[in-house]
Amino acid sequence: MMPQLPFCLSVFLALSPVFLALSPASWAQLRGQSAAPTAFGRDYYFTDEVQRVLTQAERAPQGQPGLPAEEWRAGPYHPRLAEFLLQQAGYLQERGDHEAAIQHLRRAVHVTRVNLGLYSQQQIPLLQRLNLNYLETGQLALADNNQTYLHLLQQRLYPESSPERIDASLDFVDWQRQAWLLELGKQAPKRLFNTWRLLQQMWGDSASREKLPLASLERLSEARMRWRYLLEQIQFETRDFYWPGRDRSLLNDPDTSLTTEEQQLRNLQRSTYSNGRRDLEYLLQRQQAAKRSAAAAATRIELGDWHLWHNHWSRAVRDYRAAWRELSAVEDAALGRSWLESPRELPASDVYFAPLALREEGAEQTELLARFLVNERGRARQIRLEAASAPGQAYSHRLSRWLRGARFRPAMVDGELLNAAPMQRRYTVMR
Repeated sequence: MMPQLPFCLSVFLALSPVFLALSPASWAQLRGQSAAPTAFGRDYYFTDEVQRVLTQAERAPQGQPGLPAEEWRAGPYHPRLAEFLLQQAGYLQERGDHEAAIQHLRRAVHVTRVNLGLYSQQQIPLLQRLNLNYLETGQLALADNNQTYLHLLQQRLYPESSPERIDASLDFVDWQRQAWLLELGKQAPKRLFNTWRLLQQMWGDSASREKLPLASLERLSEARMRWRYLLEQIQFETRDFYWPGRDRSLLNDPDTSLTTEEQQLRNLQRSTYSNGRRDLEYLLQRQQAAKRSAAAAATRIELGDWHLWHNHWSRAVRDYRAAWRELSAVEDAALGRSWLESPRELPASDVYFAPLALREEGAEQTELLARFLVNERGRARQIRLEAASAPGQAYSHRLSRWLRGARFRPAMVDGELLNAAPMQRRYTVMR
């Protein structure tokens, strides 16, 4: 597993131009109750990284593909028709006509099923392209249903424990994370718990885990840790907590009790720190056995981040220093400097970054320039904020409060922590 570095957010965003978002308003209910540090990426994120992805050069639209007349004469279910419909959909998508692209893709899926059956591999690229267009047009419920069908199809086609099946399942897990943050559906606890069941099934017992390719294990471990960070942001209460989709009239009702899934999630939360630590230590052991020094150092850093998130500062420092030593021993000191010499918000990934919410009508956001120091315990101090516009002044207090509650990976130079590392960030702040 590679370290959680600033570029992770950009990599995620590059998958689709619509992946720009933070969570809807009802997360405010959970935010006030959570004992975990601020969820960087949910309430505020790096402005520069987002803009770098959005300003990439646009591809020039290609000419519209034509469908030979003989294909039309062959009838509406000719086997090659799906290929031409896919090409046509790609052209329409590049022009921004996503609704027309969706119609072409739906027809292509239908033609493929008629010719090849309900469970053909040729459907997979069609369904994946269909999902991108659903996301572009904000049809989240359809995207959710389509993603579920795609996952079931891939489960049926790919052998168990194959790299293809593992990758497909992890793509589905990441979609479930996004759907959770976007509050899709009315069974949020069930969605989160079922995602964990899938992750547990993939993790398996120790014998099957040893057979997993290291690359698959790294991605699986990352998905499990991201799930744990999600769970840590919720404080379960039997009377006054709020799930997305739950009837608000039940709040403060003394007779309200946890559902089965809510109780199971709360039980999992109690052991999330120790279990996450074991996952990362197992991955570290596998990477060291494979003599992958840089990857092992990256896992060391992630383990240090996990300790620091849970206020185990001395354990975090131990792992940060071990990572620095490992990188220095293999003449990768430059890599260590890029990972450790500047403070980094935690969790240092896109865990809480939810796609599409910025596309909602009336979504409020503003940009602020923040200057502050990060001490050796990963806390922001001497925070100074500058707003680019007058309305931004109203957000200054909010961002200042979030930064004070955030955790930062402290800066380390030559294996020693800095107690006053200067930071300057441009943040886009939501709501």
